[in-house]
Amino acid sequence: MGDADAWEVLPFDAGTFTFPDDEPWPGEQGVVVAHLLRAGDGRLFLFDTGIGEGHPALDARYDPVERPLPDALGELGHGIEQVVAATNCHLHADHAGQNHHIPGIPIYVQRAEREIASTPGYTVPAWIDGPGVTYAAIDGDTDVLPGIRILSTPGHSPGHQSLLVTTRRGPVLLAGQAVYSREEWLDRPGREGRSGVRDPARYEASLRRLHATAAIRVHFAHDRAVVDVASEGGL
Repeated sequence: MGDADAWEVLPFDAGTFTFPDDEPWPGEQGVVVAHLLRAGDGRLFLFDTGIGEGHPALDARYDPVERPLPDALGELGHGIEQVVAATNCHLHADHAGQNHHIPGIPIYVQRAEREIASTPGYTVPAWIDGPGVTYAAIDGDTDVLPGIRILSTPGHSPGHQSLLVTTRRGPVLLAGQAVYSREEWLDRPGREGRSGVRDPARYEASLRRLHATAAIRVHFAHDRAVVDVASEGGL
């Protein structure tokens, strides 16, 4: 395996927020975890960009603490100019809110997600359609670069997607919000996403599909904890 086909997975905090009173876990803090993939030759691939800044209604409801993407990458020793491509698990404002920081860089998105993102109230259009933001529409599973495979995992949203990443230790799964937390992956009490989705059948099908991958490690978009599959297993 060459360096160009093996990636290192670097999670980073991309913002925090507070759950409002009418949502699960009122008053508790939530986190958005994005992931930087780094190849041996220095190329970078982004999975999510984090919460955007300056939306009065969202600020009042969720009290977000944004983390500028250039700062987050800088703390990992990298700059935006090294990013060659990106994707969002979906286009909600907490995952795609800083896409404007990577103008001209292809952002792979499921066609179904791109379409629903244009409906009122789904996301913040000014954040996901900023100047120079460039989307590459795909349908279903897609190998976007050697060692990076997008998996279509609808349920939380119509065009939700996850990543299966080749690393030197083995395949690593970035579940995004197809699975809310480590506890949900392990079918244990805790924060979960299945009870609040509009399409529970597709959510469960995507969860089963992810469990069927050969991933040795699983990361999530709303939980800093990870699962080492060999020691902890799954469903």
